[in-house]
Amino acid sequence: LELLIEKSQLIPRKEENGVVRSDFNSSAGLEELMGFVLGPDFPTGGIIYDKAEIMSAYASGRGSILMRAKTKIEEIRGGKNAIIITELPFQVNKATLVSRIAELVRDRKIEGISDLRDESDREGMRVVIELKREARPQQILNLLYKLTEIQKSFHVNLVALVNGEPRLLTLKTCLEEFIRHRQEIITRRIIFLLKKALEREHILQGLKIALDNLDAVIQTIKKSKDADEAKINLINKFKLSEIQAQAILDMQLRRLAALERQKIEDELKAILKAIKEYRIILAAPTKVLAMVKEEIIKIKERFADERKTKVIKGKVGEVADEDLISSEEAIISLTENGYTKRLPLATYKTQGRGGKGVIGASLKEGDTVERLWTCNTHDTLYVFT
Repeated sequence: LELLIEKSQLIPRKEENGVVRSDFNSSAGLEELMGFVLGPDFPTGGIIYDKAEIMSAYASGRGSILMRAKTKIEEIRGGKNAIIITELPFQVNKATLVSRIAELVRDRKIEGISDLRDESDREGMRVVIELKREARPQQILNLLYKLTEIQKSFHVNLVALVNGEPRLLTLKTCLEEFIRHRQEIITRRIIFLLKKALEREHILQGLKIALDNLDAVIQTIKKSKDADEAKINLINKFKLSEIQAQAILDMQLRRLAALERQKIEDELKAILKAIKEYRIILAAPTKVLAMVKEEIIKIKERFADERKTKVIKGKVGEVADEDLISSEEAIISLTENGYTKRLPLATYKTQGRGGKGVIGASLKEGDTVERLWTCNTHDTLYVFT
């Protein structure tokens, strides 16, 4: 916002009420703004990926930003590993996530997890996924990315009301409209303060006339038979308004003292100075813009904190099937009747003398194995009928 204000171009135009207001336009580009606005900063932290996609979303007003939980793999007791989740993507419920992981383990869609617990406390969030000794941590983590909400997309849709109409905004136009809004708010505030100051100045001018002609004012009031007549007489004799005459009638006797009279004169001087300043501000759009900037800086000093969401410039690595399936040797069998099956290589092993042997592929009666292939679970098999 400060950058946009610094690079602003003001085109003055006249409003109906006589106050000069500017149309705001900035020469700052999207790339300059992205130096400050790295990407969305979510209250739950997490990690977002792909600067090019973020820029595209901010440039068009629409897009999708990939979010991931903040995770780490730690070695725990007994040589085992654990996946620790410390931050979640925006709008992901922790209890729902833990329940989903437990469900996947129960349904055997993810194998290799021995324990799941929530160790969150006042210090922060901490979900521990304890793995079996033989489990591959990265493979389990990839499965969690694919099957749970520790990886999800945030859909950007920068629609806002501009002059009462919904419009799709870019990052730049969104910030510019906000600055225009602040200009409008400050202008209205100054107009309100000016109106109040003019009302007070009007009353003080009446009180000053009364104090300058104190004896004549007292005599006029004394000779009047009631308050209404006194008001009319004051208006006619001293050319006062009805408001000024009423203020004189409501004036307390203690205000006739020398010090009180001085206070009225001092207040009148201060009000006249304030009125002059308000009019200068309303006549100079750059001064309104300077106030916008000053208020933004004060807000920043009061509320600014460290960025919570980490931004990774590159794309996230696509999770391939190979990342979800453990690499192990296998046997593919094809029978005469056309049945095919994959079995771990350990199913077939050399039989020792006198041994009972190991049952391999179970076959239907009368069917026999025609072909056997040795392969890996990451290999690709083409089958032609």
